[in-house]
Amino acid sequence: MKAIGYVRRSKASEEKTVSLQEQGRQIEQYCAGFGLDLCEIVSHDGVSGAKRERWYDIKAAVKRHGAQAVVIYNLDRLSRDAVGLLDNLTELARSGTQVHEVGQGAIDMEDPTKRLTTGMRGMFDEFFRHVVKKKTKDALAYKKSKGSRYSHHAPYGYRFVDAKFEPCPVERAGVAFIQTCIERGFGLDRTITALRAAQYQGRMGRMTIYRVMKKLQEEREASEIKTETK
Repeated sequence: MKAIGYVRRSKASEEKTVSLQEQGRQIEQYCAGFGLDLCEIVSHDGVSGAKRERWYDIKAAVKRHGAQAVVIYNLDRLSRDAVGLLDNLTELARSGTQVHEVGQGAIDMEDPTKRLTTGMRGMFDEFFRHVVKKKTKDALAYKKSKGSRYSHHAPYGYRFVDAKFEPCPVERAGVAFIQTCIERGFGLDRTITALRAAQYQGRMGRMTIYRVMKKLQEEREASEIKTETK
């Protein structure tokens, strides 16, 4: 029976999860032990288990190799989205594709009790994902309130100095320049052209300038609304 493997971790720098290499090794051992012909291992590094787009790659690999089995290290590596998990497992089962979990064997979607157990595990995995997300959000908000570094990139108008935020004079001047461009009715392209003509030395990626302009416009609209309601 032909099979494909699937490995995933949420963050490329995550240290406490089982590595992609170890997941792959376990899958290879499982396939060898059960006589499965492992054709390919689909890998997603730094991808959340809630992203349903991942299933397109899995199903494409199944179709590409004519596989009858998908082998995973653990159910939470396959998905942390309870509804999406059951929907896709059911679809694979109906197409004649088994899903095997290392240490557990084939996942039975026909038996009501086993299907319920799989669904409950999916719900717990999704719950854990939300708990981690909430804790991470709170921790980053606390760091932000203390002026400590909370992301890989400093907000526009700031820079990192010894893991602390400091105003960046160049980008602060850039914000004022962009505000002037907005007041003159410039769009994104004209604003970027004007910045280049002024030999601006701050960050000037298209998406970066777009976000700065959007934020300034939203602040301007909010200020106008506040003035009108007085």
